[in-house]
Amino acid sequence: MFDIRTKDISTILNEIEAKRIELENYVKNEGMISANVIRTSQELDVLIYEIQKRQSPSK
Repeated sequence: MFDIRTKDISTILNEIEAKRIELENYVKNEGMISANVIRTSQELDVLIYEIQKRQSPSK
C-alpha cells in the first residue's frame, strides 16, 4: 500500500481506476465472479466517488 498523503488526488484516482480495471479483466479472463471480487470493485467505485467529491469545489 502507498501513503496517500504523499500523492496528489489525480494520481491516486488513476491508480485506483487502474486497479479496478485490472480486477475486472482478471475476472473476465478467469471466467469467475465471486462475491469478494464484486465487493472489491464496488468499494473501489466508492473510493473514486469520494475522492472526486473532495476535488469538487464546495457549494
